[in-house]
Amino acid sequence: MKRTFSFKRGFIFFWLANIILLAMIGILLINKESWADDAQKYFTLFITLSEAMILLLSLASCLPQKK
Repeated sequence: MKRTFSFKRGFIFFWLANIILLAMIGILLINKESWADDAQKYFTLFITLSEAMILLLSLASCLPQKK
């Protein structure tokens, strides 16, 4: 039986990647008091671009794996 598309693989990748992103955000927020004044917009940009990349990669991981 050949699987063509699997939401399960994409869903697992999505949650694992978001857990890793949450850990990275937590590490970055440890020293928030020492950030520059305009660092908040770069931090928001980092989160937005990371989440967009996670969504694209989770859709790609739903596709069948080549052997």
